[in-house]
Amino acid sequence: RPRSTPANPGWLASMAGTITQTRIGAAGSKMLSGQNLRHAGLILGWDGNPSGHFMRGMNDAHPGYFRKDAVRTVSACDLNGLFFTKENWQKTRFNEQLKTDFIDIDFCLRQRQIGHKVLYNPHSCLDIKRLSSEQQNEMDSNDKAILIRTWGEALSDPDPHFNDNLSNRHERPVLNLYSA
Repeated sequence: RPRSTPANPGWLASMAGTITQTRIGAAGSKMLSGQNLRHAGLILGWDGNPSGHFMRGMNDAHPGYFRKDAVRTVSACDLNGLFFTKENWQKTRFNEQLKTDFIDIDFCLRQRQIGHKVLYNPHSCLDIKRLSSEQQNEMDSNDKAILIRTWGEALSDPDPHFNDNLSNRHERPVLNLYSA
């Protein structure tokens, strides 16, 4: 797993204020890699994969799209910057069948299933550092199969928190010219 360090003062207080709100199951930080955006919430059903990172690689100073600098509801957030209360974790826990990949998506979907929201909080900003090149390994196919078997419908339906006028085949905002 990558190592994360705070990128702004007040990041923890901002996140604590977010996750202690009623009906908030989990919240994820904005993740940067240097000056570039790495994570601003996960989009489900991304280009044939269970999830994807919208706006990855964009300079954080760019105004972007999709309210990247506003607290908003998302379907899931990356585990590296995911926060939740002990009480909420105890309600759904992590799926122990998942060994490496998709633990975050499964947990967030479980929180949503019990009526909790998952939020993206850009005011809690972390800079992510890769520990080594082995971090670029491929997704565990067994984990992917478990996730699809468990959440197939949620992963195949359009993500309810993503603008379907945009393509889910590009990490940058591009109009979906093929939508029906």
